[in-house]
Amino acid sequence: MKKQFIIPAAIALVLGGSVAALQTSGAFAQTNPPAASDQTQGPRHNFAARLERHIDHLKTALKITPAQQPQFDQLAQVLRDNATERQQNFQDLRGQRGQPQSAVDRLQNGLKLTQLRVTQDQRYLDVFQPLYASFSTDQKQIADKMFAPHYRGHHRI
Repeated sequence: MKKQFIIPAAIALVLGGSVAALQTSGAFAQTNPPAASDQTQGPRHNFAARLERHIDHLKTALKITPAQQPQFDQLAQVLRDNATERQQNFQDLRGQRGQPQSAVDRLQNGLKLTQLRVTQDQRYLDVFQPLYASFSTDQKQIADKMFAPHYRGHHRI
């Protein structure tokens, strides 16, 4: 039975679709025992460990070749950088908990998160596009399925 993690709506909003894609893609299936730092942070908050499992899953699923490895490494770094930035935004929002917010404050926070998502998606596309161009026909078919809206309930790799 696959573990499912429940993330509150606010966290899901902050983290965007990437975590939702990770949750449903099977990338959470743990192949190695958790490191000590994984255990101290708890399963719901160790985004770095989950991201590394997701990166490993992508490399395996897409059948990345040694020639494609440098481009894949760039993609992996963008994923890490984006996750770090999302984590910081999550921490900032957690710091606002319990403080009164006006409708304008909430709209500004939402806009900030949307702008972050657009910026991060552009970074992702900028490194994914040349990697995708290097794919074989089989790899492209795999990637196309992974980006399909019906792929395990989500559209993001």
